[in-house]
Amino acid sequence: MAGSLPTNALWWALNAASAVLMTMGGVWSCRWRELRPISFGTGDPGGGSGGGRKPGGAGGGGEYEMVATEDVEGQGRA
Repeated sequence: MAGSLPTNALWWALNAASAVLMTMGGVWSCRWRELRPISFGTGDPGGGSGGGRKPGGAGGGGEYEMVATEDVEGQGRA
């Protein structure tokens, strides 16, 4: 019947299992992405594992530095 709620228990179980699976998958993938080691331009965030982002890339630290690399007179930092 169009416009009414489904009465089949299998439909409800499938939708509940799908919602639980998608929620758990979303939480896991968000945590996995957010908890990866962060590269601050060193090129080796994993301690020799070779993974992670490269310097100058998106999130690599090259163009997004928050600390100036030169002082007011134009001389490099020590």
